Amino acid sequence: MLLAGLIVNGGVFVASAGAAAVAWWQAIEASKSRDSALAAQQSALLAWQEGASALVRANEISAGALRAPFASRLQQMSNDVLSQRLGGANADTIFQIIGERHTPGLSPLQLATNERTAGKFSRWLSTYARTVDVSSPSAIMSALSLVDARVRGWIRDPEATMAEIRDEPGVLNDLPILDPDLHDYRVP
Repeated sequence: MLLAGLIVNGGVFVASAGAAAVAWWQAIEASKSRDSALAAQQSALLAWQEGASALVRANEISAGALRAPFASRLQQMSNDVLSQRLGGANADTIFQIIGERHTPGLSPLQLATNERTAGKFSRWLSTYARTVDVSSPSAIMSALSLVDARVRGWIRDPEATMAEIRDEPGVLNDLPILDPDLHDYRVP
């Protein structure tokens, strides 16, 4: 009987030890699985963040592509006005040039930009081209350079460029600021 009790107790001990070993092994495996799951979760989060960043960048590129035709047309207009002014054209001739050569087709391009600062940028560029000093070759080169920098900046980041224009418009504008004028570049 004693021997049978020892055998039963030995069997229970072996079974308990086996169960403990299995439980220990399963705990190790669960820990590995948990670590793998956490790593997979972190990897998925990183992939999502990279995807979101790529989408933001794609939207920026797309928006810049929408602004570029309008800005290019404005730059052509300002360059034409600056060269006409350098040649001695008067204000009436300048407005005729703008009206005949550059205004047709400009409104659809402005609407296509889907950019709220488009009218303000257009107004600044027109004002700048009509009033900046063009009395010397170096003055005209400086004006052309500033126009180019502002056009490129506006395509890239309209809000930042308009803030630069408000801070340093490059021309004096003594006209009063009218509250309902949505195109006044001096107003944020």
